[in-house]
Amino acid sequence: MLGRDSLNRCLLDSFSVEWMQANLITVESLLTLTRERLFALPSLSSYDHSIDQSMLFGSSHDEGVKAVHLQKLGIVSSKRTDLDIYSLMIQVAMNRKTLERKTNGNVIVTLGNLNAEGIAV
Repeated sequence: MLGRDSLNRCLLDSFSVEWMQANLITVESLLTLTRERLFALPSLSSYDHSIDQSMLFGSSHDEGVKAVHLQKLGIVSSKRTDLDIYSLMIQVAMNRKTLERKTNGNVIVTLGNLNAEGIAV
C-alpha cells in the first residue's frame, strides 16, 4: 500500500481507525490524550512506563498535539482484499533544544499531509 503512495502521507486502514474509535472515541481525541490515559488502555498497559516525558504530550500549553485531520481516500485492493484507506495528518508543537538541553523556541512537526488525491494504482 505504501508503495502506491507518492505523496508522503500517513496512511491508515479501516482497522487502525476502528481501533482508535474503540479506544479513544475518535482519532481527533489525540488532541486531548494524556500520557496517563494512553498507558491505561488495556492494549498498551504492558508497555514500559519508565520514560518520564514525551514530546508528544508536552509539558506546557505551547507543546503537544495541535492538529489532527483524518480523511477517507477511498478503497484499495491489496492481496485479494479491499481496504478502506485514510490519510492522517498530525501536527505537534515541540521545544527546540540546544546541545546543552536549553529551550530555544518551539517548532511545529507535521506527520502526513492533507492532499486528497487518490493513491496511484
